[in-house]
Amino acid sequence: GSNTTSGHGLGKHHDWQNVWFWQCQGKTKWIIKEKEEYILSPGDLIYVPKNWTHEVIALSHRVGISMSDT
Repeated sequence: GSNTTSGHGLGKHHDWQNVWFWQCQGKTKWIIKEKEEYILSPGDLIYVPKNWTHEVIALSHRVGISMSDT
C-alpha cells in the first residue's frame, strides 16, 4: 500500500503483472494509456492489465492497497 500527499507517485510506468488498486482514503487521478482518466475515491477499485502504461497523481493525502496476481 501507499500513503502519500499531493503530487505524483511513480510517474508514467507499466507493471509486469496485472494490478488491482483499492483506494482506502483520499483521492487519486489515474491516467491509463495516456488517454483515459479516472478519479478514485475511498472504496473505489481499479484494474490495470500488465504492460499498460499508467500514471497516478495524488489529489489529497491518500492511503491505498495495491495487489497483483504474482
